[in-house]
Amino acid sequence: MYHLTWRKITMNPISSSIGETIREHRRKLGMNQQQLCKGICTQAYLSQIENGKSIANVYILQQLANKVGILIEEITSNQFEQMYISEFYSQVRENTMRGHLDFVLSTIIGEETNPLLSAEEHQSFIAWHKSIYAYKEEKNYQKSLHYLNKARLYKEDHDITCKIDLEMMHTKANIFLEEGQLEKSIEIYQLLLGIKKKLPFQRCKLVHIRLHYNYALSLYLTGKHINSLTLCNEAIMYCQKFFMNYRLADVYLLKSMNLFKLGRFKASDSFKKKAKLLFEAQDEVEKAERADCSVGLVLLEAIE
Repeated sequence: MYHLTWRKITMNPISSSIGETIREHRRKLGMNQQQLCKGICTQAYLSQIENGKSIANVYILQQLANKVGILIEEITSNQFEQMYISEFYSQVRENTMRGHLDFVLSTIIGEETNPLLSAEEHQSFIAWHKSIYAYKEEKNYQKSLHYLNKARLYKEDHDITCKIDLEMMHTKANIFLEEGQLEKSIEIYQLLLGIKKKLPFQRCKLVHIRLHYNYALSLYLTGKHINSLTLCNEAIMYCQKFFMNYRLADVYLLKSMNLFKLGRFKASDSFKKKAKLLFEAQDEVEKAERADCSVGLVLLEAIE
């Protein structure tokens, strides 16, 4: 039985309409929620569906529709399918960036055989996130590259033509960076910086920041502190331009480290303090403590 509860931030009119239809037919049959959901899902989950606060898995919807005597086609449409896929992508990406990788793995395993996600592009997306989990959680470099190569092989055209392609290559560069294969990572980051200029900027805000940060980190580790500092400044500019604090503390800390290496100790200390304050404000205790260390002892990692 498939039962995936995604965290919904806002109510969607489509999911609300679906929930209302199920509730209407349930009440016509004189059923309560407990009777309808028995053997299908929890009562709390059914309540969320009926109130439009959760997007139900299509398998759950099928069973609910059967039980109230209606066809699933009456409550679903192509529009719903697209919304479902979009929400799946959104939740997987958001939780990946937040480091909730156990949730990501359970989500993609639960959905990889879903007919709605059978297209090669969706299977590529799933393989990509298996790669991230294999590297970050299982510490398995070879397995991670296997899934990443599999993700790219799903695509007929291996050129980087969209945001997802760019992010998959970005993951590969990050793996090389963390494995200490700095020249390989730098080569990919340079390629991606050129390509991202051709993509719609509004859809790539977070990619810009992550790419600049990780590229800057690889340059820092190879002793190219001036070039790294330039990329840090560009990342800070993007954060300020779009009023985003996303990863700003990480960028501040890396900038502090570059300034320290360049002998600009007062400026370095100033940005280190800014980083610490932001980490504390975001309840990232471990990173705040890291920022409190001597700059020369700080260890950073790529951000996904």
